[in-house]
This record gives sequence, structure tokens and C-alpha cells, in this order.
Amino acid sequence: SRLASIGLLTEVVEDFLKPTAEAKRSDLTLILDTSVALDLLGLSGREAKADIENIIGSLRGIGCNVIALPVSGEEMSRNLETMLAQTLPNRHGPTHTAMQKGEITEDFVRSVMRDPERALHQIGVTMRPIDLTTTPSQVKFFDQPTYEDFFSDIGWKRDSIDAREHDATCAAITIRLRAGHKSSDPLNSKFVFVTTNPLFVKYARDFCRRNRMISDRQTPPVIIQRELAMIAWLRTGLLSGQKANQIDIPRSHLIASCERVLRPRREVLKTVHDKLKEFSPEKAQQYELLLADQRSVERLMDETLGLERLASAANPEALLEEMRTATAIEIKTDYERKLRATAQRHGQEKKEMRESSATELAEARAGLARRDAELEELREQRRQLKSDAEASRRAEVERVEGLLVRTNASAASLERVMTWAIVAVAAVGTWGATVGLPQALAWGGGALLILIGLYHTIREIQQKPKFGFQNILDGFARFRLRRGLKVLGFDIAKFENAIDIDYGRLSWRAEERARLLAVEETKTRAEVKGLIPGDGHSHEQLRIDS
Repeated sequence: SRLASIGLLTEVVEDFLKPTAEAKRSDLTLILDTSVALDLLGLSGREAKADIENIIGSLRGIGCNVIALPVSGEEMSRNLETMLAQTLPNRHGPTHTAMQKGEITEDFVRSVMRDPERALHQIGVTMRPIDLTTTPSQVKFFDQPTYEDFFSDIGWKRDSIDAREHDATCAAITIRLRAGHKSSDPLNSKFVFVTTNPLFVKYARDFCRRNRMISDRQTPPVIIQRELAMIAWLRTGLLSGQKANQIDIPRSHLIASCERVLRPRREVLKTVHDKLKEFSPEKAQQYELLLADQRSVERLMDETLGLERLASAANPEALLEEMRTATAIEIKTDYERKLRATAQRHGQEKKEMRESSATELAEARAGLARRDAELEELREQRRQLKSDAEASRRAEVERVEGLLVRTNASAASLERVMTWAIVAVAAVGTWGATVGLPQALAWGGGALLILIGLYHTIREIQQKPKFGFQNILDGFARFRLRRGLKVLGFDIAKFENAIDIDYGRLSWRAEERARLLAVEETKTRAEVKGLIPGDGHSHEQLRIDS
């Protein structure tokens, strides 16, 4: 009957072409209850989130604000923590159902549990720091005795004082924030608390009427979410600030409502579990495992019509078998569907391949003809590139050979100068001893010769290398070679490794000189693309490959 009522309401809604009393602007502030905030965060499933997002978005489009209270954030953390602390068979509620369907992950649920204020802030909902002691000037609109009276008569959630204190606190804060403001237009009511608990809505409305806080025609401080959806539809069209089809928009609310009706009930799941433990304890574990699969849970709800009295002692094993069958059938159906889809896709791919083969063959033949016309020209290009490279290498080697000739000549001159210098020193010493040069000059020349002789004698006795003309000439030749290569702009390491230095004379290493003159085969861009066959491939082979 609830589904039929929703369907009838949808037909009525679809008769509207535009909102009956369109609202342009509103300063209404919506205070979200815990359940509504969880819906908006997506913790109650995809459909519930789409529904409340549509409602909130349309009201934001006309200027409405959306906030939450710290006491609701605490209740969000408390409820999620309680659910996650339960074993899998004992978990229940919309968040658990959404996790079973794979619409949310447990990591996301835990992140919201740890910091609900941050999670709400990310979707544009501010958690305003207000409690019963924040605004002393507004206490007169809902004083402490009135709060105690309101709290004492709450008839739902009798086993949870925290839940009752939350509802009483939210109602008191909302009425205080109104500061006596009253209006029959919900969009002009300053503040309203939005919840999904119909008992809370009825109780708050009756309490406010009894205490003369509102009249029968004025908007109560607490309204239910579906009433807010009706207001948003009639006053804004539920367009959320975007151009959309007004007839299709209410169906998101229909789907969300149906999803809530079909949601698995904890009482049914617990009853079946208790019956199995009582009459077939060995199958209770199978039942607990099947509860993790959404398909089997849906089949259980279908078989019991959502009523725990239909889960009797006579049928728990039959219900368990139906749950197993549902899982198996669903898996088989999914496999067959995927198999058919794969076969259809493969058939389509084969057809496309056959159709494209003829086109590709014609294109290949045309391309081969174009390549034949370009082939000889490209080969000539490669030969020319090789010839140019060889000429360039020869020119480089010839310039380096000129540098070697000049360096060798300079080294020979340096050797002669050093030789004659030693001869001159010896002559000065001899002449000073025989003819009679100044004593200091004679002794200096003699001492220099004695030191040179003494150094060579000691190094010879030690059998160690001696510093002499060869070291000086080799260093001079290496210096002239490097400086010359730098002036020519050549790679010093490349040519230095190809040249030997012996007693100041530079000469080529035959194999290195040949390597410098050699030119490797250079691949043109056309060869890289495959226009010219490489080594070991003939022109005819290219035709066959194409």
C-alpha cells in the first residue's frame, strides 16, 4: 500500500507543469538531523543521496542555508561506531546495506565517523558551534523547564538516553534560533530542523501547539524530509539551479522512497538467525556468510515479505536454501550474460576485421606502389649521406695530422734547445776550471752538473723512473695537442685516445685512425618507418611482408 501511495503521488506530481507558487528568494536555514546528514554524505546509499542532494540543491538555489549542529555530529560518530563494532550478521541499517551493495567503502565510513565536521564541510554543510548554553538571550523562547518537559515525554528510543537528548536539544536550539518568529510559509520560517523520524515530527508539532508556540497553520520547528521535498518541488521545481526536465525530477524521490521500503529489516534477519541456531546450529554459519551477499538478503526479504512472523520454526532451512539459490542463480545469470556479451563482441570484431581487411589490403598495395617510386631516391640519399660523412671524417683527420706535424716540429726544437742548454752549462763549468771565469759562474755550472748527475745516480740505484727530457717533451707535446684540438673545435678525448706520444713525438695508432675514418651505415627517416628494407631484406621481401 505504501508503494501504491507513492505511485499515485507521482502521477499527481507529474501533472504539475511548473511550481504552484514559485519562490525567488528565501533566508531559510535548514538544520539537518543525523539521518539526513548521513543521506547527504552518501552513507545511506546512492538513491538516498541523489534524492536529498536534489532537494538541498534546489533550496540552495533560492538562497537557503544548510547547517548541522555539533550534537548531531556526535550522534553520527556514535551511530557509525556502534554499527561497525557489531559482527557482520548483527549489522543492520542503511549504511550497512550501502556497504553490502558496494556503493560505499568501510574506509569512507570510518573517515566520516572520525571527523563528521570535516566530511560535512566538504559537501558544503557548516557545523555551527551552537548548544543549549550558546545564546542566553534566546533561552526565554524555550527555557530549561520547557526542555525538561519536552525531554520527559519523548516516546521513541526509550533504550537510548543519548538519542532522546539529541532530539530534545535539536528541537530546543531550533526554537531558540527562531526567537519567536512565526510563519505559515515554510520558506519564511527562518529555521527548521529536517529529520526522517515521523514520530519526532508529530511530537514536536503537538508540543509546540499545546504550549502556544505556533498555531495550527504555522510551520512547526521540526519537519520531515518528504515534506521538505514536497515544498521544494512545489516552490522551486526541484531544478537545483540547472535546466532539467521537471517531470523526471520527482522520480529520484520515488526511487529513494521505494529503496527505503525494500530495505532489509533487522528484526527479520535476527529472527531467521535465532531459528537456525535453535533448530540447525550447524547451518547458522552458512547463514551468516550469506548475509554478506546482497542478493541473498533481498531473496530473504522477498520470501518473508519483510515480516518476522513469516520466519517461523518450520521454514528457516527453506529460507536458507532460497538464499543460497539466489546467490547461485545470480552468479550464473551474470556469467551467462557476460558470456553472451563476449560472444557478441567477438562476432562484431570478426565482422569488422573482415570488412576492414579488403580496405587495408588495397591501402597496402597503394602504399607499396608509392614506396617503389621513392625507394631508389631514398637509397641514393643514403649513399650521399655516407659519402658526405666520409669526406667530413677525412677532413678532420687531415687537420689533426697537420697539428701532429707542427707539434712534432716544436717538440724537436725544444729538445735541441734543452740539449744545447746542458752543453752550455758543461762548457761553462769546464771553461771556468781551466781558463778562469768568475768563480761564482764556474762553481754554479759545476754544481748544477754535479746535482743532475747525483739525481740520476740515486734514481738508477733505486731503480726508479727518472725525470728527464722525455717527461718534459711528452708533457709539452700533450699540451700542444690538447690546445690545438680545442682551437679546431674537436672532441679532445676522441682524438687523444687515437694518438701515441713517444719522447715528444705524436703518431697515429693505426687501428684507431682507421676507425675514425670509417663511416657506419646511416639509416634515413624513411628506413626507420620501414620504407627501405634493412640488411638481409630484399625489395621482393618487402612486397611479401606488405
